[in-house]
Amino acid sequence: MAFLDGIEDLRGTELLVKLFHFVQNIPFRITPFDSKFNARGEGVSIFIKKGDSRHKSLLLHNLLQEKNFDVDRMKVVFDWKDLPIPAEILGILRKSGTRWSGDVLKLNINPYYPVYVDATWNFELESLGFPVTKVWDGKGSTEQMTRGKLEYFEAEGFRDEDHGIVLDEDEVKRFGEALNSWLDSVVSIK
Repeated sequence: MAFLDGIEDLRGTELLVKLFHFVQNIPFRITPFDSKFNARGEGVSIFIKKGDSRHKSLLLHNLLQEKNFDVDRMKVVFDWKDLPIPAEILGILRKSGTRWSGDVLKLNINPYYPVYVDATWNFELESLGFPVTKVWDGKGSTEQMTRGKLEYFEAEGFRDEDHGIVLDEDEVKRFGEALNSWLDSVVSIK
């Protein structure tokens, strides 16, 4: 993969930033997260063509751990309404609501404050108003899932139900299909 050429010569912050942007550049699409993607991240590889926060954060987590970065998997509770998604797509979520959980990482590089790393939104989505990290110094937090209210939790033991999130399977599927279709119509996957 051309983007990762020369990566073996990089260290520290330079390596961190390169890996982040590699994963961030994978196009966002809501994609099934089935049993082949287990808790250790087996089944997620650098060859995925698209993914959502679950796939992308798990891939970045694995790449960073492989390079000996101290990183934790986190869950973030966010609201889809805080993103520039058409009302008719959000309207699909009548039973489930728009408050969901996503996956991000906490990079343990600063003892004074958490550094949250979110590679969810690829560059092309910035033109639509999504919070995209174009330039990152590798020292502070990246742009996050939304610019609205966010709540962070350790991923281990996290359950949506404990945070008032109850998703209707049919709605989730229809929402994902509608969101992906809209994204496909306004942004091309390279």
